[in-house]
Amino acid sequence: MVSKLIKRLSKNQFLSLVFALIPASFIAGNLVLNLNILIFIITALIFHRKKIFKINLEFIDKSIIVFFLFILFTGIFNSIENYFYMTSISIAPNHDYTILYKTIFYLRYLILYFCIRYLIRNGFINLKYFFYSCFICSLFVGLDILYQLKFGKDIFGYKGIFIHSASRLSGPFGDELIAGSYVQRFGVIALFFFPFFFKNLDKKKLVIIVVALFMLYFVTIILSGNRMPLIMFMGLIILIIIFERRIRKYLLTLSLLASLLFAIIYSQNRNIESQMNTFFLQTKKLSSVLFSEEIDRYQLPDHFAEFESFYDTWLMNKYIGGGVRSFRINCPHRLNLHPDERKKCNTHPHNYYLEILADIGLIGFILTLIIFFLVFYKIFIKKYFLKSDLNSNILITPFIYLFLIEIFPIRSSGSFFTTTNSTYIFLILAILIGLSKKQKKIE
Repeated sequence: MVSKLIKRLSKNQFLSLVFALIPASFIAGNLVLNLNILIFIITALIFHRKKIFKINLEFIDKSIIVFFLFILFTGIFNSIENYFYMTSISIAPNHDYTILYKTIFYLRYLILYFCIRYLIRNGFINLKYFFYSCFICSLFVGLDILYQLKFGKDIFGYKGIFIHSASRLSGPFGDELIAGSYVQRFGVIALFFFPFFFKNLDKKKLVIIVVALFMLYFVTIILSGNRMPLIMFMGLIILIIIFERRIRKYLLTLSLLASLLFAIIYSQNRNIESQMNTFFLQTKKLSSVLFSEEIDRYQLPDHFAEFESFYDTWLMNKYIGGGVRSFRINCPHRLNLHPDERKKCNTHPHNYYLEILADIGLIGFILTLIIFFLVFYKIFIKKYFLKSDLNSNILITPFIYLFLIEIFPIRSSGSFFTTTNSTYIFLILAILIGLSKKQKKIE
């Protein structure tokens, strides 16, 4: 049956379908997500072969290539050093090839970037399928969270996770508390699905649908207990409304609606009340520390231990870093270990930029900033402050703000180099660059 379906689809339809399955693959887990990416890359290379790489490279493309080549260099260099000398951390040689094979496998994102960039720029992918998938998947996660709240477990039988005297809802993600992050990332794209692709829909119905989706996603993120995605979601919505004149008039309505929903949930749900009170308390402690001469380590928020451990880990390999995903390896062997540390090293320092510094050093950090700045100027500045073709390109809008929020430096985050985060970052980046040169607004 599957083979018959594939035969009926054109090459572009099949590529669009595989690409549209990516949001669903995030829910299914890393194994399925990696398989989805692999199928997409192989299919794109089979259908379009060398054309994908025979393009006029722009400066941002060259910067991304240099970024990945440097990652490969630092991975090989650190693997050789660890195998023979281990001089950077003064312990016995380590014959573990983890950093090397993670580095080599990480190069798949370079190929993924060029595949998506080429296919979108030349109109071989119908993004309507992707928007539809984001709508279906984010709607499913939101409804599953509500089901879990009502019945104590989601439709797959997953129960909420009990942490710090409070139950947090994970929905279809099981023991991973990332439901709020997922909705923040893909729900925003879903909010644009109906306005972009159902322009003949009655305006009142369109507003009702978008507001209803907004309410569902906002409530879902609150119930998930993911506080940073909640802040990012609201910040993202505010940015969109500020810079998109056509929807600026809805700012007050959405602000009042969000405030009302938050107040109701906060007053009626003890778990949410406890989580938010803890968040406010940690924020207050961190603020007081910034203006205090004496620091009480035991009064600091939990993530501060990871932020603090980053610095000495970075000093071990300041310029080229320790290699992809090396923080967990190098951190326990840093020189300046504090005797009153509360916990062991985490797998990453809970901030993209700190992790980039630790894993690929100052040079990798600078290359990353160059790429981010180029995207900021090439897309955001040109669309909103200069006269260019992007002024009328509405399809690119949600991806601009998702990228800006994702790379916002002053926030706690997961690991930059994990499958989910790297896939998402290079997915959005490739879509942005592809759409920036695409003349058609909507396929």
